[in-house]
Amino acid sequence: RGLGIEDLCAPEVVGREAEVARLRALLDDPTPGRMAVVVGDEGGDASLMEIDWAAGTLGLIDTIPLPKYGATELDAEAIALVDREVVIAGSHGISRKSEEYQPSRYRAVRFPIGADGTMAGAASVFTFSEALKASPATAPFYREKLKANGVNIEGLAWANNRFYVGMRSPNVGDSLVILE
Repeated sequence: RGLGIEDLCAPEVVGREAEVARLRALLDDPTPGRMAVVVGDEGGDASLMEIDWAAGTLGLIDTIPLPKYGATELDAEAIALVDREVVIAGSHGISRKSEEYQPSRYRAVRFPIGADGTMAGAASVFTFSEALKASPATAPFYREKLKANGVNIEGLAWANNRFYVGMRSPNVGDSLVILE
């Protein structure tokens, strides 16, 4: 059974009104065959979903198990579609709860999807760590605790043949960091 779009957009599911508005805008695009990738924060799987506009539902196409690193899972924070591949990035930051370095948070997973919406090949793992350490905007905050303005990825986009990485942190004054 598909998940009702209205259920998915409920404020108690999404959290904040601004997030509900953004999600509704995305789901209101009636492009046929539109897909969504759903990943829970610190979840073990990615769900590939198809939006059925006539029924007003999201239907499960495929479930992709994400690689584990020892006993810990990817701290999924951002998703982007790169041609016919899905990229899911971890936070690349120190754990907020334990305030410890966890290697799984410093990973990104890339996997191809076929025309039918199912996984079409093996997942590959990479990291944005070198770019974060090389950027003057993020290098001083790399591997710092979140309370100390430590690096934390929150968004990801692919355009013009490159990644744009949106940062939750660091932020200095009123500045926002987006790495290209």
